[in-house]
Amino acid sequence: MILLLILIQILQLLLLHFTNNVRCKHKKVKKEERFFRRFFSDTPVLDFDLRSAEKSSEIMADLLTMGKPVNALDVLIAGIAVTNGADKIASTDKRFDEISKVTGLEIFEKQKRMIRAALHE
Repeated sequence: MILLLILIQILQLLLLHFTNNVRCKHKKVKKEERFFRRFFSDTPVLDFDLRSAEKSSEIMADLLTMGKPVNALDVLIAGIAVTNGADKIASTDKRFDEISKVTGLEIFEKQKRMIRAALHE
């Protein structure tokens, strides 16, 4: 009987700890959600449409012709950027050096160094 009461108390403590933990994480999730909603309300999000897909395909074909295979996601990003009139892009990814040769996209060197520094902090 005493053992059962002790087990019940342990379970109650675990449940209390779990409930408090979930509440804290839930608040953190809400805070992150507010941050991203504010960020994306001020930041234009470019669509991946048919024109972007066609441009991405052209970029990939040019890269493969040069013998420079590049990650498909990077090529999709470049296709979206070029289709929407971008002439510059900030990236720490060295593959964008190859993409820029094909697309003419300029890579922000200053931002590139700042991004790298921030990632290593």
